[in-house]
Amino acid sequence: MLRRFLLGLAGLLAASGAAQAVDTGYHGKDAGALVFAAGTLDRNQEVIFYFRKAGQSSWLPSFDGVISYKPDWVAFRTPDFTGHEDGDVTIDYLEPGDYEVYGYGDPGNALRIRSTISIPFTIHAGQTVYIGDFAGLGIVGKDFLGIPVKTGAIFVVSDKHERDLAIAAKRDPQLGPVAMAVPDAARLGDPAIVAAEPH
Repeated sequence: MLRRFLLGLAGLLAASGAAQAVDTGYHGKDAGALVFAAGTLDRNQEVIFYFRKAGQSSWLPSFDGVISYKPDWVAFRTPDFTGHEDGDVTIDYLEPGDYEVYGYGDPGNALRIRSTISIPFTIHAGQTVYIGDFAGLGIVGKDFLGIPVKTGAIFVVSDKHERDLAIAAKRDPQLGPVAMAVPDAARLGDPAIVAAEPH
């Protein structure tokens, strides 16, 4: 109910020239599907990326699409996949058009974007787009006493389409033909986003 109210409010603001909210539950006959996974590689690191319609600014991240995984929620449900990485696969149904993943958030402040990037993808009617797996990994250092402390995080963005699309197909057997739009992490220009775990 609150989400619908916020989407309606955002729609009014969009009509007046503000950014348009992303409706991830779009059910028009021309809807397309976006599939992605998000998870943690250390059972601790939260992941939160945001996406929006291409060419728009974001006046409030909570109106945008979200790629997220919160490890503390696992106590209340079972992740879609477990093992080296624990996480979930999400299917968002979107209006056709051009979109972009534009940044990742600060887990301590959902309204703060920690970095600006651009991962573009296009939604076509009746088709599915897969943009990859977004996995968080905490970085551990030591404080002045030599005690291990978390000092930051990196995000491994990679292609896990065989795992993720199989999970998505079980959830929605009517998904349309799949187009791949997994980014090359090395070209995103952010040292916190990598294509593989460091060894």
